[in-house]
Amino acid sequence: MPKSVVDSFPEKRRLSVHKLAPNENRTRISLIWRKGARSPKIDALIDILKAVPGSPPQRESGSVSGAGS
Repeated sequence: MPKSVVDSFPEKRRLSVHKLAPNENRTRISLIWRKGARSPKIDALIDILKAVPGSPPQRESGSVSGAGS
């Protein structure tokens, strides 16, 4: 998960963050939502995920895939 997502969490003091080894710190993230159910919070998460270096481009089929670290 991008650090910026953790930093935006309202109660981040309750979280534990652990760095992963370089060969284990990438994953594909798929976001899926009901048609017409997108919200400003989902849009903000999409923007954060798209800004992560190495993220694949956005798909237009109602879901977005990105890579997080």
